[in-house]
Amino acid sequence: MFARAAAPAARAVGRRFISVGDAVPVASATQGLFVVRDGAASETTAEELFKGRNVVVFGLPGAFTPVCSASHLPGYIADREKFAAHGIDDVLCITPNDKFVATAWAKDQGAGDKVGVVADGNLVLTKALDQAFDMKDVGFGERSNRYAMVIRDGKVDQIFAEPNPGTFEVSDSASVLSAIERK
Repeated sequence: MFARAAAPAARAVGRRFISVGDAVPVASATQGLFVVRDGAASETTAEELFKGRNVVVFGLPGAFTPVCSASHLPGYIADREKFAAHGIDDVLCITPNDKFVATAWAKDQGAGDKVGVVADGNLVLTKALDQAFDMKDVGFGERSNRYAMVIRDGKVDQIFAEPNPGTFEVSDSASVLSAIERK
């Protein structure tokens, strides 16, 4: 139901999409970010999240939504150790929600310390990564596209972007892990 309603109404907010080789624009993503680990939210910056580290980051339309809760986040939680075995220092889920919703969802999903859930209620990081979508026509406001990226020392190494926020075919944990294994 979500996919059929959201897909036709989603419109990209940014002017371009970030590309492989681009640096994550940390200067524009410094306010209003909170990372939830082990049930506690702490303020952070994009630089703290990505500089000097190998990170798999994935974004989704929102916490407590059907695909996000049933498949997207649980897949990354289950595969966390597999990513670590391939040199990935951290796995981060960016959700366009406030820190209270992100904290409740991380607890509900059992993210613990396996996956950091990044509350991006103002879409600061989502917009810096060129992944914001206007979904006001279906009552969701501005949200995130469903995507995943491998970021190495602050630079985009691989991108797995869904054609619209309602699809879930290339940004899942298994697809990203497979691409990392092949590279």
